[in-house]
Amino acid sequence: MRLLRFSWVPAALLLAACGGNSSEAVIASDYQDLPADRVLFDATYITTVDGIRRAVQRSDTMYIDEDSTQASLFGVKLLMYDTLGRQQADLTSDRGLLNQRTQKMVAQGNVVLLLADGRRVETEELHYDPEGHRIWSDVTTRMESTPGCVATFETFTVDDKFNNPTGTNARGCVPGLRL
Repeated sequence: MRLLRFSWVPAALLLAACGGNSSEAVIASDYQDLPADRVLFDATYITTVDGIRRAVQRSDTMYIDEDSTQASLFGVKLLMYDTLGRQQADLTSDRGLLNQRTQKMVAQGNVVLLLADGRRVETEELHYDPEGHRIWSDVTTRMESTPGCVATFETFTVDDKFNNPTGTNARGCVPGLRL
């Protein structure tokens, strides 16, 4: 049988170190330089409108500041649903911004939106407003409707049902219409 020896001297020193009167929390040096008050890893955020799930946003990392409603997202994946719960679209981007009060989101960097009907939208920035039922981009956007039928827009807008996409300075093709 092995006996453990316990020395009162190191234990007393340890307790004395912990019992200081400092009112400040001790933070490891690795965490002092984080760019936010809270950092969430593998975060999931569910957007609802009138109690109905409209989107599920997942991100590798989410930065949240206590004095802001806006969260910064990294490694974004957003699934969008219709009012019957059917998945309508799947969005991925490098990063994004989420307003936790209004639930509006901006996807940024290598944004790819795959629609349930096979259409594909690519841009560098895409806005999503679930309460306003609107998706738009103020930068060059490329939409592939069918294989070989690609339209490029200077700006792009569509409703959240993905009906009637419109844009400015359109070039390329839209099914049934040559631009």
